[in-house]
Amino acid sequence: RRINMKKRILSMLLIAVMVMSMTACGEKDPEPEQQENSQEDDNDDGEKNTSGEIDIDAPYEEPVKLEITVSMNPAVEYQGDDDVYDNPWTRAYKERFNIEVEPAFVCEDSEHETKLNLAIAERDIPDIFAVNYSQLQQLVEADMVYDLTDIFDQYANDINKSFMEADDWTSYNAATFDGKLYAIPQLDAADMLPQFHNVWIRKDWMEEQNLQAPETIEEMVEMARIFMEEYECTGIATDRSLFSLYVLAPAWGAYPDIWVEDENGQIVYGSVQPEMKEALTEWASWYEEGLLNPDFATMDNSMIDAADINGEIGIRPYYNWWGYTPGVNEVDNLGMDAVRMPYAIPSANGEEVLSPVSGATSNLFIVVNKDCEHPEAVMKLLNFHAYIMYGDAREKESQEYMEALTYGSRYHIPFRMRIKDPNESQNDYLSVKEAIEKDDTSYIKSAAGQTFYSEITDFVENGSASGTGGYTLVAPDISSFAIGASIVDNETYIRNKLGMVKPEILMNSGSTLDDILLEGFTKIIMGTEPVDYFDKVVEDWMTAGGEQATTEMNEIYGN
Repeated sequence: RRINMKKRILSMLLIAVMVMSMTACGEKDPEPEQQENSQEDDNDDGEKNTSGEIDIDAPYEEPVKLEITVSMNPAVEYQGDDDVYDNPWTRAYKERFNIEVEPAFVCEDSEHETKLNLAIAERDIPDIFAVNYSQLQQLVEADMVYDLTDIFDQYANDINKSFMEADDWTSYNAATFDGKLYAIPQLDAADMLPQFHNVWIRKDWMEEQNLQAPETIEEMVEMARIFMEEYECTGIATDRSLFSLYVLAPAWGAYPDIWVEDENGQIVYGSVQPEMKEALTEWASWYEEGLLNPDFATMDNSMIDAADINGEIGIRPYYNWWGYTPGVNEVDNLGMDAVRMPYAIPSANGEEVLSPVSGATSNLFIVVNKDCEHPEAVMKLLNFHAYIMYGDAREKESQEYMEALTYGSRYHIPFRMRIKDPNESQNDYLSVKEAIEKDDTSYIKSAAGQTFYSEITDFVENGSASGTGGYTLVAPDISSFAIGASIVDNETYIRNKLGMVKPEILMNSGSTLDDILLEGFTKIIMGTEPVDYFDKVVEDWMTAGGEQATTEMNEIYGN
């Protein structure tokens, strides 16, 4: 049974007090690779040093085998003969801790959730794996996962404990049931900068046409017209998911796909608000004019990528990681000057544009099988990830591990064995910015920052396509993270009101509700239905469960 929000927060605060009390006992901070914890171990699996304290990084005397789940992206490339089974990370687990990581099953990303759900249903789960919040609830209710309260308290290093504090307890509170911590949040969603999307525009075309960054939607549209005339391309790219529409919607004050607070203090769904109708009105006129690809309703993202790489797109509203996929291939195919640069979402009405932040809704949680013989092993591996990515390893040994983590594989090798710094992207951007401005790499504080710096240098000095990702994501003057840092500094963002706890109707009928909107919006844009059809779409959405979802959202998260 879940405890209420206040009780869960109180229980986690009590844990925090215990942690701070132990830290305040005059103990000096040990080296990251040999950290110790002053609290006695309550199980016999821990290794203790001569003073009787737990050595949280000590290797096991006998090999410990851990089954984990592994999802693979076919596009991921590994170094040399390495693969998902054998790489610097898996070898380090064995060499440093005598831990052998074995995949319980290996599948492509798209199949992972299905396979994991089947394993949970059959009660045949691995030793360590990552789950979404709904799966976590299932596992706790079925008494299938380990209570990690003491494990985290005793074995987590200072870096990982600091991440819990930085997240203001939001994610850790969600992982707590009846006062017990049953999972370790990976904290991906707590990092804000990667959540901001951009308008991506060809650098060479802007220069050739003597165009400046668009500050209004009208200026962006005029730029698209020029590109179409001069380069015979699609003006503004979109696909059947309408993701480009959702990226640009804040220009009209619309926030599709998230829950926001209206002027009356009620929580409402952004996709069905009047501002969305304004955005659709504009998009319908774009389609009629020919600014959008005419067959977008049958195109998926991979088809847009292909058009992008071949130089057939003028403006592309997209994720901040365009520079990695398909950016590297586009620059490799069309030349360094064909790189797209990111720009902030321009305004359609003269109002300030607020960028949506999804908050904690996309977090994954690391859980341990209740029957695992060495549950503390999960913290040894999480501590190692923190040491390599965020600790002193950056000046000693991080390069080998970072070389194995290209952007694509970064989340596939140690994916189940990591906690992300909630301020990682902001810290990386600021440190790389300072390192470049002062020509001093000592300012870079993380292994990821080192990689970004190398990619930027490779792109600028060597004209290498492989550096496109880091250059467009993190470069100081103009990049996705530069734009994101400004959004954070100026607080020009709007948070999704939906947290970890989803209304039941959304869990059961969320895809149906989304389909109603997607189908209706597509018809409006393509002109098969008039713009006023939006009102009918909203009515259908409400009847199909949207009204109930709105009521439940206000019951859970309302004032």
